[in-house]
Amino acid sequence: MANKKSKKGNGWIKFFRIVIYAVSISGTVVGAGLIKTGGLSTAYADGTYITKIHNGEVIFFASLIVLTANIMWGILRWFLRGSREHWKAGQIIGKLIGGGLWRVLAIVPLILISLFFIAPKISNLLSAQAETKDETPISLSVPYESLKNLNDNFENLNPEFIENNLTELMLGNVDFDVDASSNISHKSSSFFFQNASAYSSTVTTLNRVKLSSAGHFVVFYTDTGDDKISDEKAAELAEMLETIITGYKNNLDFNFEYEKLDNNTGKLKKIQNVLKNHNIDENILDSAMPVYVVNPYKNGSNTLASYAGRRFKDLGAAILVKLGGLLGEETAKLYDTTPSYPFINILPGNADSESLAIVTAHELGHHYAGTYNYDTYGKTGSDDDFIDETAPNWMAINVLPGQPAGNLINDNHYNNVYLRKSTSYKISEANPNFLGYPPVAFLENYYETVPNAKTIIMDAVYYGNALNYLYEKAGAENYKKVMVSLAEKNLTGDYNGKLINTEKPIGKTLGCTDICSRTYSVNPSATDYLYFTTSEYQNTKISFKGSNEVFASVLGLTYNGQYEVIISGKSQTEFSITETELAQYEVIAFAVASASLSENGHYQIDITAEELEDLLITTGNFDFSNLYSGLEPGCYEINTDSIFDNLLNLVDLGSDFISALNRLSSEDYSEAQNAYDAASVEAKNNIMTAKNELSPYRISVCANYVEGSSFTAVKTKLQSALKHNINIYNEDDGTDRLSIFVGFDLLTRSGKIHALAAHQNEMGLITITVEEK
Repeated sequence: MANKKSKKGNGWIKFFRIVIYAVSISGTVVGAGLIKTGGLSTAYADGTYITKIHNGEVIFFASLIVLTANIMWGILRWFLRGSREHWKAGQIIGKLIGGGLWRVLAIVPLILISLFFIAPKISNLLSAQAETKDETPISLSVPYESLKNLNDNFENLNPEFIENNLTELMLGNVDFDVDASSNISHKSSSFFFQNASAYSSTVTTLNRVKLSSAGHFVVFYTDTGDDKISDEKAAELAEMLETIITGYKNNLDFNFEYEKLDNNTGKLKKIQNVLKNHNIDENILDSAMPVYVVNPYKNGSNTLASYAGRRFKDLGAAILVKLGGLLGEETAKLYDTTPSYPFINILPGNADSESLAIVTAHELGHHYAGTYNYDTYGKTGSDDDFIDETAPNWMAINVLPGQPAGNLINDNHYNNVYLRKSTSYKISEANPNFLGYPPVAFLENYYETVPNAKTIIMDAVYYGNALNYLYEKAGAENYKKVMVSLAEKNLTGDYNGKLINTEKPIGKTLGCTDICSRTYSVNPSATDYLYFTTSEYQNTKISFKGSNEVFASVLGLTYNGQYEVIISGKSQTEFSITETELAQYEVIAFAVASASLSENGHYQIDITAEELEDLLITTGNFDFSNLYSGLEPGCYEINTDSIFDNLLNLVDLGSDFISALNRLSSEDYSEAQNAYDAASVEAKNNIMTAKNELSPYRISVCANYVEGSSFTAVKTKLQSALKHNINIYNEDDGTDRLSIFVGFDLLTRSGKIHALAAHQNEMGLITITVEEK
């Protein structure tokens, strides 16, 4: 009985160890695959290569340790069993050979299964998890955007909703007094718990004030309640503001101007009492901009700071007139509670944020732009979101260079929103969900490239339709330089510390290293990227042809992780990665730029193995009897979705035809209708299944005319040049010759069929490629 239990126990141990073998072997294959694919084009294109390599190393070495431990466990068990059963030398050798043989027979299939079935699925899963997570961008100008929303949707909004929003936007829940006791929460105690109740008042009272050293800002704050800050922090904020306007003067030559626009005289009198209590001239607000350190958004807000100026006042007044007509004049006046304009609001909970300085510089950018345009044109500016929010971002990075990489404009607007999500959009439409902020890099390139750019940018804020205005003032040639520079610097990040590039734009890969041609479209005033690793594209010619003002720069990724410009802004270019100056790079990238304002552009990429360069011709008639008739040189993508949709329509057409017969004929076709409908359900299910199976894949057909001394010579050269291919079919009847090569590349996950065909004196190569989209 004990022996049976022992054998049963040993059986479970063997089963458990086989499972460990399967998992650890699969793990090493997955890890090695991730390490390998981490350095390939696709990984560079989707920006996940670092994560893939890191995950691959962890998985590979962890699995290797488990596999080694499992083998050592088996050796230990053999040793203990041999010692217990007193094995002789011959028995030990026999056991080693016999036991090792079945293990080899078991492990080899496990490795093969891992390579072809398990590893790719796990690798896909891990690669998907390695993608950079989307982050919710932080908006900078919530107050003005909220006012515009209230104004534009006034008729459809609940009056109570409008009142509540105006209370927050117009500081209706903020008061001024030397007594701020109403900010203190009432506490009630019980035997076990001590609880804090809500504010005794929904109004936050600001009772303290600091005047900045140069007298340009007066900071109002409270030292009690949830919105409290220290006197030291208030003084720090006041000097931060002075540093920002010093940057405006030194770096952009903008002078600070301030004109007080009175609004609520009752609140202004209260402010004067607070000023007098701190021995500050009560008329200081005639020359110093007020800054309110308070959170008026009682329902929560992720805003760091905001600015309300002349445009805010005018729009708020317009909404109040509407509200007065709806609820009565006295009700409307209750929400007209802002003491004066312009002002800056800083949320106390964000007073220590590393982004606060640059966000406040952005908000003051609205002030400088509004002041410039009001002085010049008598109006603060248009409502073109693109320039209205991009210009203050551009000003902010220039007046406060050397900011930390993690600040909001660098990390969120430029890296997370623009580089990761928006480079392929038209620059004035970059990421519709976050319009206006990301294109700061475009405006910086414009500033560095176009003469008199500073004045042009400020004028663009006034005129609206800003991208057209910027294009006209720059001229076509300078605008091309701006877009080419933008495309290059999205990779190089060469902004002298003004913008910190920590991401790379997502791009395309061809999945083809021997023979193929691809045509891509690019939006007007946008960029696009293609990546080629030197390891994959050795002995390969790569050519680029652009149309409709489309240009490409060629950049190389050095082994220290920096991109360098090799070729700048060409409408046509061709190169080989094996050339000496390119072989030193780990990755080659095409940075494609459209310099058109309104037209979609196109560009074509041609890949040819260098060994085949002299054989393949892409011009002239390509006609091998009727079988190949009409197939011109070039590449054509097969739209499988369209094919299957047409098949579904044909099935429905048959049903419609029988229905028409029933309506128009005296004969009854109901039985035929029922039979057809029953059969069509199965047919449509099969079509949909096939469509779903093929939808993740791109199928393309490429045709090339071939010149060579003989069919055999060309075939031999093809066999040498085409990678990962097996010659599966040959036919030669003297007049017609055909040879077919089939291959599959596990790393790029693409399958190919190459058909070399000859009819009399004509010879051509047709390549069918199936690859993941």
